[in-house]
Amino acid sequence: MISEGKGQITPSPIRIKLTPRELGETMAFARRIADRRGYTYENCLIGYLGEAALSKYIEQKLNIQHLANFRELETNGDGGIDIEAYSCAIQVKTHRSGGRCLISTVKDKRLRPFGNCDYFVFGEVVFMDSGLVSLLGCISKANLMEHGRFENPYLCIDTKDLDPIDRLVTWVESLKLAPEIR
Repeated sequence: MISEGKGQITPSPIRIKLTPRELGETMAFARRIADRRGYTYENCLIGYLGEAALSKYIEQKLNIQHLANFRELETNGDGGIDIEAYSCAIQVKTHRSGGRCLISTVKDKRLRPFGNCDYFVFGEVVFMDSGLVSLLGCISKANLMEHGRFENPYLCIDTKDLDPIDRLVTWVESLKLAPEIR
């Protein structure tokens, strides 16, 4: 049987719909960050929608409290970690519908500070105004470095090389049950 990910077939995306309240909070936060840091609102919103969608999915699957820490992001930046759940550090990269799975790089093909995380999750905003996001898949940092292709200034990954999101959820759950395995 052929399994999803690992270069075989593209994992089935998981669609997450934010509630009007979640969408409103995410939009307000994206506006504050865009204004404060001089970024475009749309780009900020795309990124934060992906983070909110992944947080919601993990919370529902594992029945745990709110993961997204927008306040930390607002005051100090996130240090390359968007979500931390039971010592699993996750970076979420979200693009517009039809975009590619990319990560910006710096000189010498080194990852920007978000190389500090354990997993990367890639998402795609389907409908920005309604808060509909597809979580495309995840990949460990080690596998990203093995399967990713440098196309200056980006590290690109094919969706078929991503693991299904539930593989990340299983890893996070194992850390909850036995935190010493990390």
